[in-house]
Amino acid sequence: MNSSMIRLVFRAAVVAAMFSPMAFRSVSAQELFYQVYEDGLKAFEAGQLDLAARRLQRSLDMDSAQSRQKRFAGMTFRPYIPEFYLGLIAARQGQYRRALDYFQGIEKAGLLRKGDKEYERLIAERTTAQNSLRATTVVAANEPPVRPPPVAIPAPQPPPFDDAGRGADGRGNAEPAATPRVEEPERASPPPARVETPTPAVPPARGGAVGARADFDSQLQQHQYEQAWASAGRMSAADAKLAYAKAGSAIKRDLQMQMTSGNLREADRLLAVARRTIKDDPDLTRFAQTLGDRWRVSKAERRSLALLLIGDYQQSLTLAQPFALEKKASPRLLFYMACSHAGIALLSRTDAAAQLKTARDLFAQAGAAAGIAPADLRYISPHIVDALRDTAR
Repeated sequence: MNSSMIRLVFRAAVVAAMFSPMAFRSVSAQELFYQVYEDGLKAFEAGQLDLAARRLQRSLDMDSAQSRQKRFAGMTFRPYIPEFYLGLIAARQGQYRRALDYFQGIEKAGLLRKGDKEYERLIAERTTAQNSLRATTVVAANEPPVRPPPVAIPAPQPPPFDDAGRGADGRGNAEPAATPRVEEPERASPPPARVETPTPAVPPARGGAVGARADFDSQLQQHQYEQAWASAGRMSAADAKLAYAKAGSAIKRDLQMQMTSGNLREADRLLAVARRTIKDDPDLTRFAQTLGDRWRVSKAERRSLALLLIGDYQQSLTLAQPFALEKKASPRLLFYMACSHAGIALLSRTDAAAQLKTARDLFAQAGAAAGIAPADLRYISPHIVDALRDTAR
């Protein structure tokens, strides 16, 4: 076989190897960035967050140049923003700081702008992450610091003794070796108790009707209602009747004042005192019902705010609406309802105007138009506050 024939056979073998099934499998197995990106989007929509994060990060590693319109294959151009979906995944997994970094970077780079399909979603998710991060920070700040247990310091040891009982200095020492003192770990401090005005010591009862009257007046002035009730029992029948009426009125007046000021624990205590002293008074039934309603509203306020902070506006609204319909909602609960309606309006594309009108009506009904206390506004999204105050741009 001549050299020309050998070269021809060799070239044919190379061509055959290039078009062999194994070669096709090698080419088809090569990953392209946009295929990995689309795999990540499919996994995200299916709720497979860990898989989606891996595929989206892989696409970034293959091509880090994100774009509003990137060429995929041929003349196909599509948005390529893996970090937006990585931010969504981080938010759903509670990594709020990481999510905010992604969202802020995307907006700063102009990868999503007003009018884009996903821009409103970016704003809503960013606001939710900000609120959740603030709430998490507040909870962490209120946790008591963990104190490490103190290190036990061993007591100094005497020199060792020989068989004769002599120490290293040659002198006897009849005292036994001191046992090291181990300090007990410091116990965690209990949560601070509610500060109350200390009740003065009750002086001994004075004898006679005059002494009973003096005791009664002093005890009533110091809100010692049960002691005053006992002192009234030492008076004459006519004076005792007047004293009981005066003490009963004082208890109920104090109870009403505590409920109005929102001091529900003290109101609970006063109601228990009233039930032990005043008998067959229909006002106590009314007080008990009102106090029960106040406790339920207080619980609803805390739960509604918690839902509001994580961006679950519809659930927050659903929780508060029954109290508004029964006209039992507090101004604060009405304010949270207004915030929920405003949040829904900012995310809605259909009935935004109606939701916003309802939000502002509730805001005014809560007495908030004149100004909400800073403590109430601290964790509310500025977008919602601007919408309620009709200053949204």
